[in-house]
Amino acid sequence: MVVYILFLVTVIYNSCLIIYAIEDYCSTNKFTNDGNTMGFTKEPSLSEYAILGKFKGLHCCAKGYRSIEWYKDGRPYPWHGTFSPLIIYPESANQTVYTQSVTREDAGNYTCLLRNDSVVYTHTITLRVFETLPDDPKITYISENTSACIGEPLRLFCEAFVGFVDLPDAYSEAFWSKSDGNDTFEDGSRIHQIKVSREDGQICGSYLIINNLKEEDYGKYTCTIIKPGRLMELFTYLSERKNSVTYVPPNEVPYKKLFIAAAITILLIATVIILYLQFGLVVRVFCKDHFGRLLE
Repeated sequence: MVVYILFLVTVIYNSCLIIYAIEDYCSTNKFTNDGNTMGFTKEPSLSEYAILGKFKGLHCCAKGYRSIEWYKDGRPYPWHGTFSPLIIYPESANQTVYTQSVTREDAGNYTCLLRNDSVVYTHTITLRVFETLPDDPKITYISENTSACIGEPLRLFCEAFVGFVDLPDAYSEAFWSKSDGNDTFEDGSRIHQIKVSREDGQICGSYLIINNLKEEDYGKYTCTIIKPGRLMELFTYLSERKNSVTYVPPNEVPYKKLFIAAAITILLIATVIILYLQFGLVVRVFCKDHFGRLLE
């Protein structure tokens, strides 16, 4: 009886931790841009993975929307029967759907549709369900190759599903490094990393934050994913983007345009004079005969 009570307490405690984690997910590590324009507040994953019978949550973190609608394989929420047991977590403002126990039927394409008065955004997440933990990490997100100007901030993110391995001293993590050096970007004022995990450590990731880009920051960056017995490296390239300067020519006198306008004006005046000399008398007599007052 005591063992059963302890097991029940453990299950309830873990469930509370997971629920808190999905509630807190969309409110942490958000983009720093301000404003109420509709858009995503975090990097939206394209692929998600889960183990049969385990907890799973899908997120669509956004701002400035009027409504969020969820679809699974084109079918709108709610999903009844065996189509999918995932439900919306209301405390997340409909940004999260989750299930306490994943089934095979949960695999598929989940689309969140953001809508406001004038704009509609859609984002699709592909969920794969495994019966056993795969050997290699499964990538959920990696920042694409990008370019930025000197002095601008930079944010790179990588994340992978690594599962949970119940072994002594076994751990999984993700971290960034620059491929042309040994810099692993430990805590610093200008460059630092933020290591994150979710779903009880089954998914781990890392943010690389550079507050003020310098010339030496350009190059190849490596995100290393480590799980017990496996290592995976992902690459992202950062190139320099020159500040575009719009050239405004000086206020020069438009001689060409003035010459063309003067020529057209002279031509029109000459045409009017020629027509008047050629047909002026005839026109005057015609107008006098037809429109002039008759003499009494």
